Formats: sequence, C-alpha cells, structure tokens
Amino acid sequence: MSEVISFRLDKDNPREKRALEILKTWCGDGYSVRYILTEALVRLDDSKAALEDQNETLNQVSQLLRKLEDGASPPIVPQEVGSIFRG
Repeated sequence: MSEVISFRLDKDNPREKRALEILKTWCGDGYSVRYILTEALVRLDDSKAALEDQNETLNQVSQLLRKLEDGASPPIVPQEVGSIFRG
C-alpha cells in the first residue's frame, strides 16, 4: 500500500527555491514527482554508502602512512609479491 507524503517548499529559502526549480524542470521533462523523489533518495543513500567506503579507505591509507613515517616497513600481501615479479 502506498504512503502519502506531503511537504512544502518555501520560495524565500534559497535551497528550497532551487529544489522547487529543479522539481519543476524535471516534471517539465515528463518525470513524476514520485519518480524524482524516489530516485533522489535512493541516490542520496547510495552516495552516503560510497562516502563511508571512501572514508574507510582513507583511514587505512592514513594508518599506513603513519606507520611508514614511524619507520615501519609496509606489509607485503602474497598477491602483491606476484605482481612485483610480473613487472
């Protein structure tokens, strides 16, 4: 069963005014408000997950750099050893 969601966009608020303009443009291109909001929310969630993955990778790189700065040698993973000899 569908759920009704209702909200207002204030033309005096710059971000909401921009959102309204974007909504009108997409609707003018034939998309429904339902489709636009659904796609926007799903993409927002996907980008949040991607950002979390990037943050985790950056944290790992930062830890490795700190270890290297402290004089530790980087760990060599077996897959990396093969790629070193392949060139």
